[in-house]
Amino acid sequence: TVLKPDAEMGPVTAADLESGKIIKGLIARDYPEDSINEEESGLLEKRGSRKWEVDSLDGTASFAREQSYSTVGTAFYENGKPVDGNFTLEVKEM
Repeated sequence: TVLKPDAEMGPVTAADLESGKIIKGLIARDYPEDSINEEESGLLEKRGSRKWEVDSLDGTASFAREQSYSTVGTAFYENGKPVDGNFTLEVKEM
């Protein structure tokens, strides 16, 4: 169920918010000095040189229409330079 349509970012669902909260919490627990920018909740800024970018549910519109795929994306930067990135494809059986 779409909680709020957003003209700039697209729809937002409870799954976006909950998965973002979980992912951001896990990163903050394991890397407490790192900044984290999660798409729905925004930036948790720290003083260190490391930063995570998180899109906890890329493909929200497809997810909300119960289509077969969406992804979770993360990127990791150190001193402003990309170090690593990951996309996990979530596929529902049709």
